[in-house]
Parts: sequence; structure tokens; C-alpha cells
Amino acid sequence: MEKVQGGASTSGLHLIHLRGKTQFDVDTAKRHLEKVPVEGPFHVVPEAASTENLAKFDVARYFYALQGFRFGHILLSAEHIPSTQTFLYENVKSFPTGITFVADVQGEGKGRGDNAWHSPHGCLMFSHVISIANGSLLPFLQYVVSLAIIEAIQQEAARCLQVPNASEAVDVKIKWPNDIYAPGGKKLGGILCQTVFLDQQFHVVIGVGLNVTNEEPTSCVAAVMRDAAARLQVSHAEVPTRESLLAAIMARLEVLTHTFVKDGFAPLQGAYLANWLHTGQAVKLVESDPATGKEQEVQLQVMGLAPSGYLLAVDRAGKRFELHPDGNRLDFFKGLVRKKL
Repeated sequence: MEKVQGGASTSGLHLIHLRGKTQFDVDTAKRHLEKVPVEGPFHVVPEAASTENLAKFDVARYFYALQGFRFGHILLSAEHIPSTQTFLYENVKSFPTGITFVADVQGEGKGRGDNAWHSPHGCLMFSHVISIANGSLLPFLQYVVSLAIIEAIQQEAARCLQVPNASEAVDVKIKWPNDIYAPGGKKLGGILCQTVFLDQQFHVVIGVGLNVTNEEPTSCVAAVMRDAAARLQVSHAEVPTRESLLAAIMARLEVLTHTFVKDGFAPLQGAYLANWLHTGQAVKLVESDPATGKEQEVQLQVMGLAPSGYLLAVDRAGKRFELHPDGNRLDFFKGLVRKKL
């Protein structure tokens, strides 16, 4: 094997390690790879071909913590990669659904639009593939992922702080539509979903970036739990790891996705709204008056989610509106437009 330097070989190939919770998982992934090899400057090394751990992510610790039946049981890992999201999106045919790809460092992590992000050590950066037949569910999948992350952080808080009411101890919230925020308005992470339609299925590549132990540039899960431990006077609280948190996210995502695919988003909506920032939030829209052509401000109040998955809001007269972003801004709450329901 060629010497690895920063996750890439001397020939310019990015080396990616393939492992499974069981040998059956590894064999399943290898069969897919044999049928459709990956494209681009990447070399996927199955577990049977090497016992060397090419990434600092502790795969053994992750699999030990992983519960559930399928999600995350096949794991790709790399020390450095341009983007886990781009790799899986461009090679989705090469891997079975339920696969997860985690990297220590990303140089060109994918964000909304054409934004690229450099992700530092301490950040949990992964992409995961889910397949869904019902296309009408797609707009809500990002909400399911957001809820899974929130519940996983709460679960890890309960374990690390050894307290039963972890949801109160760590007040992490969802900023619509797909960001995770710490108390004080500091962003912890975000979610990106990209879809490929193949073989009568929608294959959704879910990308997640979550600050776990890196407090810069905003805050991280470890800092949130440290503050909670001080407030609750918990000494010797365990520090969360990328491995334990990813295992918890995979377990919660599998449970929630099962409900979601079977019954839609309705059974999960209450939990989602209980964990978001926006119920009762006042929003201000700037619109053109149809009579005069002059700009005017319109005051609305967010009440929940509309059937479409966009924001549901009411005006002072109680009229209901659907709010959606104009598509031109990173902050979705700036530039909202409304549609009467």
C-alpha cells in the first residue's frame, strides 16, 4: 500500500477505509463496489484488505456504541477528504442505502447553494444515504434529521451528565429549516440534503456538520454540556465524543425514519415543534403595496409548519399564510415571501 499523507496517497488518490459492524456488512458493501466502482481520485480499502485505521475517528468505539439494525452499519472513514457529501452524491450507485461516510477534516464541505466550508478537527462531519419511494416526503426529511440530531444530543447529555432530564439541561434547538443552535444563539451545526432519483427510488444524501469538541468559530456540544454540568453541579461529567454522538444520531435517525416512511411527518411534528426556536416568533415582511407600488411592512407571527413544510404564520386579523424563503439569502428569515392559505 502506498504511504498515506494527510489522507491521500503519493499518487494523488484519497484513501477511504471501508468497515462494517459485521462481516456481512462489509461483504454487502464490497458487492456493490464490484458492480459499480467509485469514480474520481479515490481508493476505497475494505477492512479485509487492511487493518490500518486511516482516520483518527475511532471506528471500534463507534461500532461498540452503535445500536439499531441497519443505519450506519457500513462506515467509510477518511482522515482528509474534499467532501463526504460530494463523494457519496457522485457515487451513490456504488454503495448500499444506509451507508455513512465520516471524515476527520474536510477541505470543501458542502453548504447551501454553492457554499463550501473547511471543517476543522473536533467537528463531526458525515454524510449518510437514505432511500425513499414516496417523493412527497422529501421536503420533510431534513426536519426528521434535525430532530434525530437534537434527540441524540439530549441522549448523550443524559449519559454524560448522568441526569434524567437532559432535554432541560441542554437546551439545544432547531433553527428552521435545518440548523442546530446552542443556548445564546450560537450555531452548532447544519444539515444539507441532496437527492438522486435512481431505480424508482429517491436516494437522499444527507450531509451533517456538527461542532462536537471544537469551540471555534462558534460553540460546540462539549461546551454546551460543560455549561450544563456547572449549572447542575455535576462533577466529573463525561465529555461527548464524535464516535458516541454519531452512533446516537444513527440510532435515533433509524427509529424516526421508520415512523416517517410508514406514517409521514405528522407523528413527528409535535416533537419537532417542541424543539425548534420559532413558535410565536414575530417576523416582518417588506412587500410592495399593490395599490401604490410603495414598500410596506407586514407583521406576522409564526405558528408552526404549513402542510407543504414551509412556515405557517398568521397576521393580526388571524389570516393564515404560508411563508417560504425567496431563495436569495443564507438566512431564510430574511426575504420571506407569503402565500395565503
